[in-house]
Amino acid sequence: MKYLALCLLLTALFTACKNESNTKVKEHESTKPQVESSRLDRLTKEGLRIIDTTIFIPGFKDLNPTFTVKFNLDGADLFILGFDRQISSDLNLPDFILYDATNNEVILVPQLTAGSWTLSSILPNPTFIVKANLPDSAFDFEWQDYIEQTLFLEKGYVKFKNRLLYSPPKIPQEEIDSLISEFENQPVIDQNARDTIKCIDEMYFTKIFLESIKGNPKCEEILSNLTDKFLIDGAIAESYLDFLYLDELLKNKK
Repeated sequence: MKYLALCLLLTALFTACKNESNTKVKEHESTKPQVESSRLDRLTKEGLRIIDTTIFIPGFKDLNPTFTVKFNLDGADLFILGFDRQISSDLNLPDFILYDATNNEVILVPQLTAGSWTLSSILPNPTFIVKANLPDSAFDFEWQDYIEQTLFLEKGYVKFKNRLLYSPPKIPQEEIDSLISEFENQPVIDQNARDTIKCIDEMYFTKIFLESIKGNPKCEEILSNLTDKFLIDGAIAESYLDFLYLDELLKNKK
């Protein structure tokens, strides 16, 4: 009898331990972080199609893209022709062409030496996030989100609506005034006296760019006309061209 009672007790304890163990497993499973599917998977569900790279867009046959994707904007067929590498899971695009097949028009050819685009969504409107190498509050350069580009149709043609994501570091007003005065007081370049042309340093046009994208019209004008009065040598010319392009990109200039 005592033996039977002992067996029943052990059985009850085993069942209780098993139930507790199962409960802990279920609790553990329920709290396990869910692995988010790649952006490419989500974009495919939103209507992105990866097409065979042997299917070339008319006029682009010789470019030989490494991948091509297709999506739609209110009836307009858009293609991304990628050239840098095979398509990545986050659809990061350092080197590509955006082509509107409906109107047979190239609508975007990135011209940044230090930047990249990511197609972040297709619905309700295709949206790109543009990253660039930009100064932080200490004026150290790092990769940061620059603008969000949302595509929309206007009279049947693709347009961009841009929203600034980047927070430019603050520059004292007296320093801005000094930068503007330096440009205004500098004579226009005399092509017959190139040895007297003043070379500008990178920080000068960096700060002019930062003020331009904040909406300072005078700095916008200076940034566009900087080479009228200053020499920008090859070592920093790429940085200047990047800033000029980023300013134009934000403001939808052609």
